[in-house]
Amino acid sequence: MIKATDIYRVGLMMVLLAFVLSYNFHQLWLVYDLFIVIFLVKMFLDGVYAKVKNIKWIVSFLIFMLVVSVVGIGQSKIIGWLSFWDTFKHLLFIISLDYYVVVRETKVQKKLIDILVPVSAVLFVLQFVFVYVQHLQGRHVDDVAGTFGDGSSHSIAYFSLFLMVYAMASRWAIWKIVLLAIVCSIMNYWSENIGFFLILLLIIYYYTSVYRQVRLIMIAASTLTVFFFLFSGDLGDEFDEYQRRIQGFFSYDTFVLSDDLSSDRSTLTAYAFYEGGIWGKGAGYFSEIYSKSGYGVSKLYNNQINISEVSHLIAEYGVVGAILGFAVYILIFVDIRKILRRTEWVIAAFVLLTFLYNRILMDERIIFFTVLSVMLIRIDQRNFFESKLKVR
Repeated sequence: MIKATDIYRVGLMMVLLAFVLSYNFHQLWLVYDLFIVIFLVKMFLDGVYAKVKNIKWIVSFLIFMLVVSVVGIGQSKIIGWLSFWDTFKHLLFIISLDYYVVVRETKVQKKLIDILVPVSAVLFVLQFVFVYVQHLQGRHVDDVAGTFGDGSSHSIAYFSLFLMVYAMASRWAIWKIVLLAIVCSIMNYWSENIGFFLILLLIIYYYTSVYRQVRLIMIAASTLTVFFFLFSGDLGDEFDEYQRRIQGFFSYDTFVLSDDLSSDRSTLTAYAFYEGGIWGKGAGYFSEIYSKSGYGVSKLYNNQINISEVSHLIAEYGVVGAILGFAVYILIFVDIRKILRRTEWVIAAFVLLTFLYNRILMDERIIFFTVLSVMLIRIDQRNFFESKLKVR
């Protein structure tokens, strides 16, 4: 008899292949939506939702946001319902991965990882060549494309982080981890993925308790990163773009509403607050999803207002909705009762950085590999505590 965990594993690999093979055809990513809908029903029939931690708070926050931003301000327009689904459908993916993989016995986890990692390793090698070619051609257009589509190199950051977490969770030899980190760093440097380096430092810090010698590497990597952030503009024209992005993330100048509005994250976040205010313009108002555009897209001075998840949520759901939206994902990712434990606050910081730097909930590739990375940390954490109990 075919088990639900086996069906889930096949579905997960189909989603991965959809991301890989879609090229520039984003419509193929509907495989991800179909996967979520199927297991939404399956988990309902299995009574899974009643077991989810903090489920009452999560549902309460979602209903409040639905009533205010979709039914109220959004006036129940179709784009609003689609946007709400597109923003919060990932909660179901997180719940399903936890139920069908993380809390299962080791052999179920091993079956998934034994398929997922070799496929990812092959893709990583192919992506390395592809990213290098894009770098030589100067193609730095950010796009939600498949692995070999135009501008797809911008998704390599979270793919790289997934492999780095796997290497550390599997207790690779230190020299192998260092080599992988160097290759990942080169790829993300070519792809101009500044956020990768910040999250990588966080992941390395988390595993310093496992690899004692990593502490020295952590100090060196942190020093080099700070140096790079502060002085990259003095190292030549090739580094100017990196310094501009970094400075734009941490600095802010009063913006003037015009067609040449800066695309710096801090400026666009301020612009999102200008547009969204306390309650937002309504779900989907500035979104371009499912071949539909929100009513406010054509009115924007800069259509990159959704450059990060924070700016996206503020513009459409307002400050209140942004806080609740972030809270919903923290509640599903993190055990708040144990927030002082290293695992919990590191995962919370991981999620916060992705919200600040990237539009994680609007790009299925990013949330997919982020959730898989957290899955590996959870499995590693569970195996660690089980091994300690056996020793006792």
